[in-house]
Amino acid sequence: SSHALHLPGSFFYTGDTRPVPELLHHLCQASDVIFHDCGVTPNPSHTGLDDLTREYRDDIRSRLILYHYADAAAADTLIQAGYRVARPGDVFRLGTPLHV
Repeated sequence: SSHALHLPGSFFYTGDTRPVPELLHHLCQASDVIFHDCGVTPNPSHTGLDDLTREYRDDIRSRLILYHYADAAAADTLIQAGYRVARPGDVFRLGTPLHV
């Protein structure tokens, strides 16, 4: 099982998970930054690089910030594939949450 955290208008955090297009495509707002678990290769509880292209639309992939990758070399591979990664000490600007 996996848990996520979503603050509409601000961010979506996937937790450890395989791809969840049924959530991201339907719940995320255009202003949401999406923090997504991702390594270079998939396994039963984590998304892999190839999963992103197969499972998500371009508008979702462009807002992904990837985390939970194995090491600096994996981060470099994700960056070379065109993705942003979260590194220790990074700060991300988030949108103002929508009033629910």
